[in-house]
Amino acid sequence: MNQPHLRDTQTSQALRDITEALGAIMPETSKSGIDVEIGKRIARFSNLDKPYSRTLIHLVRSGNKKPSPSFAHAVMAFAYSLDDMDPIRARSKPVQVNAAGKVQAGSIVLADSKPCAYPPCAIPFVPRVPWQIYHSPDCGIKNRKIIKRGGNK
Repeated sequence: MNQPHLRDTQTSQALRDITEALGAIMPETSKSGIDVEIGKRIARFSNLDKPYSRTLIHLVRSGNKKPSPSFAHAVMAFAYSLDDMDPIRARSKPVQVNAAGKVQAGSIVLADSKPCAYPPCAIPFVPRVPWQIYHSPDCGIKNRKIIKRGGNK
């Protein structure tokens, strides 16, 4: 027999809690209208242009549909934001990184990682400035030597 995944039950419970909280704030709104509002707000936490459907909200809340990992993350982020958690922290997700600088545990990284532009390397890194393309000066030097010799165009 299939046991529901803990994430699934947490997401369902969080949607029930969100529905209850918004119902108290918006007492004149129908449950269907609240589901529409929840879909809009959760979509913002997923950086989506279109809202999640009220049907999806209803099905996941009732436990009749398994949420995707990204949907579950967005629901939890929205739920945390209702508890006055910092919105950026609520949207963030924990990842393991290797830090070369002084990075405190639990820090929020505000930039996207990208692969090093030196093809043999391709180590993912978070650039210090948006135009940084190599993870280290050595990779930049090596790649410029290859380009100077006419390769890697």
